[in-house]
Amino acid sequence: LRTMTPARRAMALGALLMPGIRSYMVPCAASRAIRGMCFASRAADTGEEPRLPVVHSSTLAIVPPDEVWEPIQQARKEVRDAGLLRWPPHCNLIYPFVPPKHYGKVLGGFGRALAAVEPFDITLSQFEAFHRKTSSVLWLKPETSVPGVIDEVHRALAEEFSTTNNTPWRGFTPHFTISHFESREACDEAAARLGEWWQPITFHVDQIHVMSRKGPVKPFTLRYRVRLGEPNQDRQIVAAQDGEESYENMPREGDIDTGWSARYRKGLLDRQQRGRRRKSR
Repeated sequence: LRTMTPARRAMALGALLMPGIRSYMVPCAASRAIRGMCFASRAADTGEEPRLPVVHSSTLAIVPPDEVWEPIQQARKEVRDAGLLRWPPHCNLIYPFVPPKHYGKVLGGFGRALAAVEPFDITLSQFEAFHRKTSSVLWLKPETSVPGVIDEVHRALAEEFSTTNNTPWRGFTPHFTISHFESREACDEAAARLGEWWQPITFHVDQIHVMSRKGPVKPFTLRYRVRLGEPNQDRQIVAAQDGEESYENMPREGDIDTGWSARYRKGLLDRQQRGRRRKSR
């Protein structure tokens, strides 16, 4: 709030306290800050634990085993997925997620939620897309050996997470992202091109990965494995070796066309620098 003018600060406060003010008048950062203060104040009044923050550098996700990565990564590389150097193949379950320093406060509850979920198989055979006004996302649809099991996992995790976090859930569609596009036409063309050679792949899911990254261009690394259907929490929640593990099959800068990947990484760094300058004002 310190970076806002008095007028915009007043608008932000008014929009939250007066339902008649339109939401587009509220700066997003101010809205989040005010909500955070409200939750902290309520927690102090009721004796509850303060709700935990979330960040886009942390996630709880399904990650396929190494042996099935190759066709997924080839598809992402062919359509120049901007996240290829940062994200392993994955299906996010809770994203954004709490920072690593708070993992110890939530993983126990997540472990209890997942203890009743038995391992299952996923088959990736069909491309689908999210279409918006100015962009599209191409993704692989996970078909499961137990119908609806990914939704069940997400629901159990979201219910557990709602006790420690103030982020509202706006619906959930399980998906493995292939790439983002600036138009529907480009997305549809990519789906048709990849569909010419794509063959269904099936893999076993017996654990959920807790991942984080350091900085906007660094790749995600594994921090914890949470095993499905394991009632003994000492065996269920397994920390990564040395605190974090790199995914061996993640591509390096020199493995792909450095032109488009370098431009995207520069954009991320520029955005980070702009954010730092705003915070220092």
